[in-house]
Amino acid sequence: MVIGIFCLYQLDHYYDLAKDISENASASSVIYTEENIKDGEVIYKAAEVDKSIRNTIDDFLGITNLQYTSDYQKYFIEDNVNYKFYLLNSNGEMNEYENGLFLKTTNITFPYDYKDSQINYNRMIHKPTVIVTVDMGTLKNNYFNTRIIRSSAYIKTEIGE
Repeated sequence: MVIGIFCLYQLDHYYDLAKDISENASASSVIYTEENIKDGEVIYKAAEVDKSIRNTIDDFLGITNLQYTSDYQKYFIEDNVNYKFYLLNSNGEMNEYENGLFLKTTNITFPYDYKDSQINYNRMIHKPTVIVTVDMGTLKNNYFNTRIIRSSAYIKTEIGE
């Protein structure tokens, strides 16, 4: 019973951490500059967003290049960190990236009902934003053998906010 309680605590701790990382990565990557805003349209720059997300993940977890380095981390989690991000631009395009590599573009209209069936994350998106999904790997030494994955979308209400 004590082991079961510890496993639940461990699982809850890592889910909270993944939630904090995805929220902060999403919020820190929503950067409006004059280059991003042209004729009232918001277009996110993938390279800037990717760099911001990678830095947030590395900083939160104390890792380098998305790889766990300490024996403590490797004891609890297998696999390396992976992430996806979605740039929902005001030009009606949603660009999808995985670990910084472009995957595809999907045409959308706002409001857009974003659904990630892998983790059961749904969000109605009304304006341009960045959605980040962080996969921290599989929790080892745990009865549940669970992947730690969380998503978050940060929505600015005003340009310059």
